[in-house]
Amino acid sequence: MRTLFAYYFGENYGPWGYTESLKFLLNFNHYHWFEKINNEISRSREKFIQHYRIKYFKSPYLPIWMVTEVFSFGNLSAMYAGMKPSDHLLFLLYLEAALFHFFSLLQY
Repeated sequence: MRTLFAYYFGENYGPWGYTESLKFLLNFNHYHWFEKINNEISRSREKFIQHYRIKYFKSPYLPIWMVTEVFSFGNLSAMYAGMKPSDHLLFLLYLEAALFHFFSLLQY
């Protein structure tokens, strides 16, 4: 689920779109949510994050597909809740297409 979410958000808003409050609902407390994410990232000991920080030290933020890997489910849920209604619909359609493709690959 988090992979599909990261792919959807990255495709529509770019790798660092999650850092921009204008990509979310006006009443979404982006600052508080973003602060929680940064705390999770700083506590993470994942090798891919260490590698990214060394190789791309000029980039202040991680791309969305890396961030979602260290998200708590609560932060993922909060991000979804803060998305605009049009994004909810498009993400659900994207999810439906991905699930349809997955189940079409299964053999009975």
